[in-house]
Amino acid sequence: MPLEWIAVAHYNTEHPHVHIALRGVGGEGRQTRLSRDYIRGGIREVAVNLCTRQLGYRTEFDAHDTQRKEVHQYRYTSLDRAIQRSVNAVEALGPLPRLSSILSSSLVFQQQGVLLSLS
Repeated sequence: MPLEWIAVAHYNTEHPHVHIALRGVGGEGRQTRLSRDYIRGGIREVAVNLCTRQLGYRTEFDAHDTQRKEVHQYRYTSLDRAIQRSVNAVEALGPLPRLSSILSSSLVFQQQGVLLSLS
């Protein structure tokens, strides 16, 4: 399948990045279509693997530095993805007990002489 592409590198932001435009025609003359999932994550995964192979793994310092910079960015970052994963994990546990029932249970334990700290 012939694939035409063009890429433009941008250095006008704090994070240099590349925009890529692809156009392809399959064997039967139909346009090549890439799934949304592949565009969202698959291309990035391939790029990460290629960069890792060429440059090696990121150092711990680089990873912490990147995370530190993400705190003040007004976009969806790896920090947001980590928070979302945590929320999803908690939601998968099902409904959580109400705070009032937790507090009343702690009073029962305290009355029975069991030391309990909610901090």
